[in-house]
Amino acid sequence: YAPYATAEWTERLTIAFAEHRRWPANEAIKAKCLVYSGILAHYAQDICQPLHVTIHFDGRADADGQVPHTRIHEGVDSLIERLDLSDSAIAASVSPTSFEDIRAAVQMELRRSHALVDVIYDHEPEMRAASGEHAESFAAERSQAAAQFPASLLVSAWELSESVELPGSLRR
Repeated sequence: YAPYATAEWTERLTIAFAEHRRWPANEAIKAKCLVYSGILAHYAQDICQPLHVTIHFDGRADADGQVPHTRIHEGVDSLIERLDLSDSAIAASVSPTSFEDIRAAVQMELRRSHALVDVIYDHEPEMRAASGEHAESFAAERSQAAAQFPASLLVSAWELSESVELPGSLRR
């Protein structure tokens, strides 16, 4: 459900931003914008983790779809901490842009992430050990994607909110 949830929370945040534009001093609306941003970021970042977008989420599933639970998922999820990637290093290359089509952007990131599933399994020992060129470059690229993609969705929601016409009868 992550692609749908990502698109939906971008839309919800767009409306919350529109309310914030109308009532910028309203603390409840500010809080709603922060909560919605956090939920959106969670789903968007999930899409950036390749093992979150495949049936092979914790080992290669067999023909019956049974997953062996090899704990590779845990190893990939923890790469950023184990490789000690700093927030500033991750954020340094982030340059958010606005998406014209949210659903298309979500699908593009989903495809980009899914294309890396085989990379994980081709280099599983490195991923498990959090060492080696493949693990390090994978972690750096995916952590930057996990910062860039949600940031671009936030920018998109802000820009889209400018054209939202809230009903005149709406009171906050």
